[in-house]
Amino acid sequence: MQDNGHSHISPDGQGENDAEKRRLLALLESSRKATLEALRGIDDYAIVHADTNWRVKDVLGHLAAWEHEVFASIQAFMEHDEYTLGPDFDEQRYNTAAYERRKELDPAQIRIDWAMVRGDIRFALRDMAPDQLVAPMRYPSGRTGTAAVLIQEIIDHEEEHLQDILAALRPSSS
Repeated sequence: MQDNGHSHISPDGQGENDAEKRRLLALLESSRKATLEALRGIDDYAIVHADTNWRVKDVLGHLAAWEHEVFASIQAFMEHDEYTLGPDFDEQRYNTAAYERRKELDPAQIRIDWAMVRGDIRFALRDMAPDQLVAPMRYPSGRTGTAAVLIQEIIDHEEEHLQDILAALRPSSS
């Protein structure tokens, strides 16, 4: 085999996929740690969205609900199957239904669920074959993409909602 300066990357791209898997695993962990640190001391019952009365705990429940759907899609994909929320999927209806199912749960229950599902995603990612990371798969919404992009989307989703929480609870400067 001739050394082309990329000897750590196999001809089929597996080395790059392994590096991407390690990056995503580290990011799943570090982003959650950062979110938890940012939420330290924040009241889980504080209102984040006045229009819907969603509290911090409701936003965390929303994140957990979506991560459950992502996990189901990844798990199905790894078993050479598909999982979606159906052909009539409507994001607003889904979010409302997920909120209704979780709104009476104790914040501790929501946080445990949120932690457990993130762990499930990390375990699934660890078990994923490198080529599966970049192969086309069906997302919960029915869209098609890769597991790598879907995992990055849940990380970004959490960051977006963390910023919403922090902005809503930031003291006004009036």
